[in-house]
Amino acid sequence: MQQDSERVYNNTFRGQHPTDYNACVGNNGFQDTEDYIQGYIDAAKKLLDEIANKPAHDSNRDTIIYPIAFCIRHSLELCLKGAIESLRNIRDSHELRSFKLSSTHDIGELWAFYKEQSEITDRRYIAINKNLSEYVSDIFEIDPNGQTFRYPVDLNNQKHLVKTPVINLLLLRERFIELSDLISELGFANRSLQNEYSKKTYTKSLSRYDLYCIALSLPNYHLWRTEIFKEIKSEIKTSYSIGSKEFSAAIDLIKENHELSSLIGIEKKLTYIEKEDISHYFKQWLPYSQFNLMDNGFSVDAMIKHNEIELEYIEKCLEKISINGFAELHSLYELGNDHFPIYSEDFESILQSSLQDIQLAEREERVHSEIGEYLSKTTLMTTIYRALQILGQLETCQYLEAEFRELSDVEPLVLSNNYPYPLG
Repeated sequence: MQQDSERVYNNTFRGQHPTDYNACVGNNGFQDTEDYIQGYIDAAKKLLDEIANKPAHDSNRDTIIYPIAFCIRHSLELCLKGAIESLRNIRDSHELRSFKLSSTHDIGELWAFYKEQSEITDRRYIAINKNLSEYVSDIFEIDPNGQTFRYPVDLNNQKHLVKTPVINLLLLRERFIELSDLISELGFANRSLQNEYSKKTYTKSLSRYDLYCIALSLPNYHLWRTEIFKEIKSEIKTSYSIGSKEFSAAIDLIKENHELSSLIGIEKKLTYIEKEDISHYFKQWLPYSQFNLMDNGFSVDAMIKHNEIELEYIEKCLEKISINGFAELHSLYELGNDHFPIYSEDFESILQSSLQDIQLAEREERVHSEIGEYLSKTTLMTTIYRALQILGQLETCQYLEAEFRELSDVEPLVLSNNYPYPLG
C-alpha cells in the first residue's frame, strides 16, 4: 500500500491504464450527496434492467434482489439526509442545527423529521412530500434501519423477510422508476429553493414565490385606499395564515424589490441613467454593430476603419452618458445575459462591480476600451431590454419599443420562469 499525506492507494483501489476507466472520487472532482444518490439509483436501475431484459429462468433473481433492494433503500436514505441538509441552507433553525444526521439510519425517523421541517420551511414541499409518502412507507415497512437487505438475520438472530417471502422484480422496477423520478424532483426543488432563499427576499412564513403570488393578486398601488384592497388583503391573510404584521412586512419587501414592485404598478428607477440615455446608447450601437470586419476583408484598412467608427460612436455616447451611467448600462447587459432564474436582487452587486471596473478604467485612462468592449456585443440591445423587463422598468420598455422596431420581435419576458419550482 502507498500512503502519504495526500494519497492512499493499494493493489485494489488505485488508478491505472486505460485511464478512461478511472473513476474520480473524493476531492478529485465535485462529488456530493446527490452524486452518491445517483450512483445507487443507477446501480439499482441497471441491475433491474438486466433482469427485465432476459428470460426469467436465466436471471439470478433470488440473489440479486439483495443488492438491488439495498441500493434502492440507501438512495432514499441519502435523499432524506441530503434534503435535511438542504433545509439548513434555506432557513436556519435550532431544530435543523441540532438534528444529527449521522446518528440514525432509521427511514421513519428521517422522514418524520424531514417532512415536518420541510413543510415549516416552505409550503412548496407539501406537494412533493405527499407524492413521496407512499414509497417511503413501503420501504420503511420492509427495511426500517438498513439491515434487511444487508444481512440474512437481525441482531437477535431472527431471519429477515420471513413475512415477505416473494418480491416481484418487474413490479419493483416499475415502482423504483417512479420513486427515482420523485427523488430527482426533490433534489431539483432543494437546489432551486436554496438559490431563491439566498436572495433574502422572504418573511417568517412567506417565500419569495409567495410574495410573487401575492403581488400578482394585489391591485394597482394607486387603488390601495379603496375597499377592493381591503378585501384582497383579508383574503391574502386568510389564505397564507398570516397576521397584519407579516402582511405589512410582505408589502414592504414587494415595494422594495425591482421585479415584484412592477407587479403592483411601482417602477423603481435606475440610479444613473434615464430612458433617454438608453435610447441614445442604442442609437449609437445600431450603426456600429452593422460594420462587420469579416465583410470588409479583415484587412489592416478595415481594422483602422473599424477603430475609427468605434471611437466616433463612443465619443457620441460620452456626450450624454456619465461614466457611472455606462457602469449601469454594462450591469444591465450582465444581468440580462444570465440564464433563468434571474433575480433582480443581484443587480445591485453587479452594479457595484461595474462601477469599480469603469472607475479603475477611468484612472488608467482606458475608458474607451471598457466602453468598446460592451458596444461590440452583438445582442446588446435585446439583452439590456431583457434586463429592463426583469427590473420592472415598464415605462422605459414601452418608450424603447416605440423608438426601436427591432424590439417588437423580442419575445415577452415570462416572469414565472424565475420560479422553476414548483414545476410548471
